[in-house]
Amino acid sequence: MATKEYFENNLTQARAKYGENKWWLSKDPAELVRYQVEEPILLTPLEQYQSALTKVLGRDIWDIDMLTSYSRLQQEARSVLELKAKGEERSEKDKMNAAATTFGDFLSKGYVPQSFR
Repeated sequence: MATKEYFENNLTQARAKYGENKWWLSKDPAELVRYQVEEPILLTPLEQYQSALTKVLGRDIWDIDMLTSYSRLQQEARSVLELKAKGEERSEKDKMNAAATTFGDFLSKGYVPQSFR
């Protein structure tokens, strides 16, 4: 089976399990993140998901976040959505700490920004 066909089959199967709930078409960032963070197959365009994560988490999410710290982003998103469900918001300090932790991950894995070299 060609790569494109394989991808399309996986996408179709993944979407089918949600039945009538076509959350990947939603314009609500929280809804997109709530479902996509639990779905191993990306059902939204990457740019749309990354934008939704940025809005939900209240901080910039870089491409490298998605590649090197995705499990951390998933946990962060779950925590933020849980807070929002309780009517609470996370602090600016928590947002800054999350960004700093992610940046520390980059450095520990040898990813050094060009401007730091």
